[in-house]
Amino acid sequence: MDSAGMGDKTPLGIQRAVEIARDAINREGKSHVMLAGSLSTHPPEIPIGTAGGTYPWPPEDEIRAAYDEAALTLAKAGVDVLFLEMMKEPEKSFHAISAARDSGLPVFLGLSTRILPDNQIELFGNSHEGVPFTTEVLEKWLDAGGDSIVGVNVMHTNFSATGPTLDVVRKVWKGPLGAYPDHGHFKMPVWQFEEVDIPEAIDMVDSWIDKYDVKLVGGMLLLVISTIGLHIILFYCRLLWLEG
Repeated sequence: MDSAGMGDKTPLGIQRAVEIARDAINREGKSHVMLAGSLSTHPPEIPIGTAGGTYPWPPEDEIRAAYDEAALTLAKAGVDVLFLEMMKEPEKSFHAISAARDSGLPVFLGLSTRILPDNQIELFGNSHEGVPFTTEVLEKWLDAGGDSIVGVNVMHTNFSATGPTLDVVRKVWKGPLGAYPDHGHFKMPVWQFEEVDIPEAIDMVDSWIDKYDVKLVGGMLLLVISTIGLHIILFYCRLLWLEG
């Protein structure tokens, strides 16, 4: 919140957000629901006309201090777990992962990729130079997180890239795995939806469950996934309910 001139109010904002979420859980009597906090690797501001490597990242020590503050504040406020969202910057992701580890909370590592015309997978980063997503990249992140990592999510990743990314992840990670696909692409100033066929999308999700033993299924950002994500979520909710 520094870029908005309210950096000193960050802890208060986090604490209040957790209080509101916890109150909603208690009011609904959903004691089994876990309350998650999140950290993401994204520039604090993106001025109009800038792109890629020109994004105004703060100095490295400030980045780490900000992650430490957010992670510890979330832990003290009472979240049950930390979700690392959109780990897509190879180096800056280490700051978020290390801060989450040091919070003492269980951590889900969420990574984002995109598929290239030659079907290669790269991290969905903010730099001009694409970084291939490989087992080596994931191994380094998992090592940084240590025993705090309890799950891995492939998130905010287009349907076409999700399967190949899960394939890379499963070569390294044998624990709980999630898939939260999106569709379309961002074009300033709004997201451009590119609807995919709903039955085809459900078939793809089924294949991820069967082939990679995916345990968490969702759609990253309901604003992004549009109607297809809602159809998929409702489909699997009904399926789980029928299976008892």
